[in-house]
Formats: sequence, C-alpha cells, structure tokens
Amino acid sequence: VTLHSRSFARMERTHHGGHDAINIPWRDGPRGIVWEAEDIAEASGGKVLKQGVPGSICTDTRTLQSGDWFLALAGSKFDGHNFLQQALDRGCAGAIANQLPVSWSKGFVQIEGSTLTALQKLGASVRKRFEGHVVAITGSTGKTTTRMMTALALESLGHIHQTEGNMNNAIGVPLTLLKMPSYSAACVLELGMNHKGEILDLVAIAEPTIRVIINVGPAHMENFMNLEEVASAKSEIFEGAKEGDICVINGDDPLLAALSIPKGVNLMTFGRDHGCKMKLVDARSKRGGRTVQVKLGYGASIKVHGDTHFCGPKASDIRDLSSSHQSRSRQRS
Repeated sequence: VTLHSRSFARMERTHHGGHDAINIPWRDGPRGIVWEAEDIAEASGGKVLKQGVPGSICTDTRTLQSGDWFLALAGSKFDGHNFLQQALDRGCAGAIANQLPVSWSKGFVQIEGSTLTALQKLGASVRKRFEGHVVAITGSTGKTTTRMMTALALESLGHIHQTEGNMNNAIGVPLTLLKMPSYSAACVLELGMNHKGEILDLVAIAEPTIRVIINVGPAHMENFMNLEEVASAKSEIFEGAKEGDICVINGDDPLLAALSIPKGVNLMTFGRDHGCKMKLVDARSKRGGRTVQVKLGYGASIKVHGDTHFCGPKASDIRDLSSSHQSRSRQRS
C-alpha cells in the first residue's frame, strides 16, 4: 500500500475497536462523535445557555436517541424548532437552536442565524482535526459506485469512513463527518449538486486532498443552460486545492479535459483514450455476469462483483494512483 494516511504517520500502537489509533482527536460514541456543550458552541459559533451532558448530534427527532443533542434545522418546508418538545420527550441531552424554549430543562446552545450554517461549521471543525486523506467524488452518474470502489481499494489501510446512502448535500456531508470514528484511516465523500455553487460550499467543508470528477451528463439540467455549465459547476471541486493534492478526471470526456486544473496539483486522467495516465486496456464479464475483470494500462487487474461501469474502478484505485505522492502534513486553518 502506497497511500500513507496522515492518521497513520504518527501512529501510537493503541488498540481501539480492532484498529490502531493515534492522537485521538475526539471521543467516539455509538452514534458518532461525542460533543461537550462548550465544544459545540465553539465550533458552531454559538453560545451555551444551559449545560448538558456530552452526546452526539442528530438533526431528526425520528431517529434521535436518548443522550443525543438535537440540532434544529430550518428549511422552506420544515422547521426543526417545532420539534424541540419531541426531542425533549425522547430524552435529548440538549438542543442546538435559535431560541431557548420556556422551562427548557436540558442543555442548550443558542445559534444566531442559520442552524444549517452551524451544522456545516461543526462538520468543518471535524475535518480540520482529521489528519487522514479525504477523497471527494462528484459526477453526473456513478458517484456511489466509485465511492464504494474507492473505499474497497483503500480498506487495507484500516477503517475507511464513507458517505452512506444519498448523504451528499449541504446537510449530508457535515452529518457524515460528524459520524466519523477517530481511528479512520481515510474518508471518502460523495458530493452532489443541482445548482452552481453547491459543490464549492461542500468542498469548503470537506477540504479534500484527493478530488475526483467521474463524468458530465444531462442531470439537473433545470438549473443549467447546457453541459458546459454543468462541467463548470462540477469543476468547483478543484477550488482550494493545495500543492500536492491529487485531482482525477475522466480523460475521455472532452468537457472535463478542457477544464482548468490548479497549478501544483498532481493530475491523474483515466479512460480508454491513449493519452490517459490510467488506461482501460480490457474489460471482461465472467461467472455469468457476476464478476467483471478490468485490466488497467499500468498492469493492474481489478475484479468487480456485479454490474458496474468501468470508469469507477479506474478512478478509485487510489492506492496505486498516489504511489509518488506521499501524504503531506499541512496546517489547516
């Protein structure tokens, strides 16, 4: 394995849940990261009005369990503040919301302004404390396949935390980070979008060290005039990339090949084209279609169970992709 997670670079041989852990950046709980009231306030920009016991953060009273902190999100069709009493009845440790209810008996962190912004700040604070690689994947199709293949390719490093389901938006990405175990070797995130600027906001939270665009297609065209605008919006994933970061694009897609890539990054192209650094040489279906064997241009061979497209595995074999790009310790601010 050639991708050395920063989490493993200064490893102390402390066994945690079957995995080696280092410099534990936070306390793990069965529901995700465990937060003190003061830590919630500091990370979210809020103010502690009432102390509460430590707990993980939940935004849905339907799944909230006793001991969780309830963060009341407000949207155009719902307002979590209307469910504060329900959270109290379910035994929440406290609430993260705008206004302290009368006779509130649990912890309370007051947020001035958007509670969604507070959630995103909490997710960003986790990312800043995480020393492992973060892989961010976007594309019009194939994000989930590529994300799962990426996690599979990296699993020999240790625990790989990844997006679950469709948690790839402004709410899902920070919530995914809030559930990341401290002993994770790497984190693999899907970034979805349906309008310009959305990926830019997600990248600011995730600060990925490896950035992947799979393809550009006619998805969510209600907010775009043409595919060139879709490609431009997808390219927001490269914003803020630092020297030495890895950017991966589909070299067979002319819209992606035309994108401007930040200076100083390590560009990896994949596809069938002869100019791609990682080239699809051959793909064969075996075992009655239950296995697909993919041979890559640099000589590797990957077997994929089930029906999958071939760009995903090529983009996701990041262990070999980064053989000349060892992890860099960077101060994040």
